[in-house]
Amino acid sequence: MTQFRDALVSSAACFIAIFLVSYSCNEIISGPGKIILVASLGASSVILFAIPNSPVAQPWACLGGQVISAFTGIGIGLLFSDLIYAAAFAVGISTLLMLLLRCLHPPGAATALVPIVADQQLGDLGFNFVLVPVGLNIAMLLILALIINRWLLNRDYPSGSRIGRSKQQLLDQESIVLSHVGILDEDLKTALAQHDGFIDVTSQNLALLFNQMEALSFQRKQGDMLCRDIMVTEIPTVEFGTDIEAAWSLLHTQLLRALPVLDRTGRVIGIVTRNDFLKGFDLKPYASFQQRFKNFIHKIGFLHSGKPEAVGQIMSDKVAILSEDEAIASLIPLMAQQLHKQVPIVDNQNRLVGIIYSNTLIAALYNRTIYKNLV
Repeated sequence: MTQFRDALVSSAACFIAIFLVSYSCNEIISGPGKIILVASLGASSVILFAIPNSPVAQPWACLGGQVISAFTGIGIGLLFSDLIYAAAFAVGISTLLMLLLRCLHPPGAATALVPIVADQQLGDLGFNFVLVPVGLNIAMLLILALIINRWLLNRDYPSGSRIGRSKQQLLDQESIVLSHVGILDEDLKTALAQHDGFIDVTSQNLALLFNQMEALSFQRKQGDMLCRDIMVTEIPTVEFGTDIEAAWSLLHTQLLRALPVLDRTGRVIGIVTRNDFLKGFDLKPYASFQQRFKNFIHKIGFLHSGKPEAVGQIMSDKVAILSEDEAIASLIPLMAQQLHKQVPIVDNQNRLVGIIYSNTLIAALYNRTIYKNLV
């Protein structure tokens, strides 16, 4: 069902994009015998909306591939009068240029053939063909691809420009580490570069695929254990305006690592850890740590203060959360790769229902292993 829906959405996107480009160019380009659309734009639209994550679908590949190929086709058409030689040189040279300039876009080779096979119609057009209709066509198509893919369909286009929340749990955009076998992002890039031929996938997509496979394998081996099955439900919380002294007292007396910070509706807006308290004041050599820390957390009582007074001033607002219905496999990238020591758990209304610490996860996995061995 998902494949059918994706196919239907991509087809509808192609229809809308080509219709809008054709209609707009027909209004912009005037005069008898003017070409308003190149046939290769249809192939470009399929690539842009059916496989938007492909390297050949990225903006530079589309724009560079089409424009360079159009320029090559016009140039070859002026040099050779023989159709056979002209066609072969146009496709061969345009492909070479696209590869060298890292803008491989297969429909570009078809664009290079247009001036060759339509020589009579394009005889008076010359290099203007590169700008109109090719440049205009592909520029409008790219704008529509950005609007439709990125904002209407919520796809990651251009590929890697943003990563959704579920993907971010599996993939760190800056440095992808497949820790269980020690594979780095640089290793994937090197392997792709050394491969004899073109592979239509990016190193980022490969790393994401590997991490997803790892998570699915882990989930299969551990069964259907969910976050709600292992989370700690009785947890103290604080609000944005909670006094720093009260928050520290709560951490200290209950031997907690962190406190979730909630808004009035019970939704997580941040987290405050012991380290957040230490970031708030200046440690000077030979100064009394104990006295300075007491002064830091103690409320002054004046209207204006030169130090933080509320939890919201020292908390971390970039906090990773998971749904209680998520499999515990989703915790592994957060704790093992992104080094989160605790992850707040929320319900379907995004309200806090529990928290999972790293030692909670380890204990759950250990007990599960013992149970499986006994069975």
